[in-house]
Amino acid sequence: GVAKPDLLFPTLALAVLVLSCIPMYFADKAVARLDQSATRIWLIVSVIMALLFMGLRIVAWRGLSYRWDSHIYGSILWFALWMHTGHVLTSIFETAMIVARMYAQPLDAHQRIDVEVDNLYWYFIVAIWIPFYVLIYVAPHLGG
Repeated sequence: GVAKPDLLFPTLALAVLVLSCIPMYFADKAVARLDQSATRIWLIVSVIMALLFMGLRIVAWRGLSYRWDSHIYGSILWFALWMHTGHVLTSIFETAMIVARMYAQPLDAHQRIDVEVDNLYWYFIVAIWIPFYVLIYVAPHLGG
């Protein structure tokens, strides 16, 4: 059988990921007011939280007792991990670029849409991870 994964770091990572929706929410509220300073601050906080999540994710990977090529279960789970990681990294880059642009020019309607879409993408990334977290980390502990 497959060894049960450690839950500490994946659960901490999940908590950081879910909590990262808070600065995204406030960034969305700030950009709706066209408050450039507050929008930048909340987006920077969200990037920091996303980077913290990635650090915790890397530590959590070390708790998995199998590689992607160990068996079909490992292949499927590592594929899900890498796909989600790709989305997280893409969103970190996208959010950082939005922040950089906000330092280069005043906030306008186009940037407002960028922030709103970026937030929606982040909410998707968070929401899709919850069932994967349960399948990858919690489900093995439920079986006999």
